[in-house]
Amino acid sequence: YTVTLTVTDTEGNSNAIQQDITVSGEYTKLAPRPAVAPLLELKFEDNLIDSSGNNLNGIWQTNVGSYVAGIEGKALDLTTGNSIRIDNTASLGELDQLTISLWFKKEDSTDTGYLLRKIDSNSGASAIDMRVRSSYFGAQLFTSSGRGHCHTYSESQYVNNTLWHHYALTYDGQTMRIYIDGTEIT
Repeated sequence: YTVTLTVTDTEGNSNAIQQDITVSGEYTKLAPRPAVAPLLELKFEDNLIDSSGNNLNGIWQTNVGSYVAGIEGKALDLTTGNSIRIDNTASLGELDQLTISLWFKKEDSTDTGYLLRKIDSNSGASAIDMRVRSSYFGAQLFTSSGRGHCHTYSESQYVNNTLWHHYALTYDGQTMRIYIDGTEIT
């Protein structure tokens, strides 16, 4: 990549400098920031505080978990089987459109578990879930009309290693899509 920095003073005089840079390593695809304010944003900076301003703070389910270095800032260490809960509120009810985005890294390639799960308060069934198993990544979404969407993906380069991966689920009111490291999977 070539990066150009242009500095302009208050009188309109400018100077530009160009520098070639090389980006390498396992973290070359960072997730874009959402265009609109998120409904829920947990940064895991030694707490489960919702930084979106909507006060949807997380709660540790079993024991207080630990925080580890993440892609940007900190991450949760869920190797003990712990999880966090977000209380069911009207703002997390049926949504016309939805994007869920998160980073995930296994400690061991055989690790399994839910990355995110929202339970329907009426039926007790999963309304939304994103899960990783030893051989696949999957997601499902059920709408209030009973319409279900489910995808699984099993390419080992994304699920059978201990590297950081960015997972995203989108729903536009008709179609659910899954993205891993910025690439739509089918």
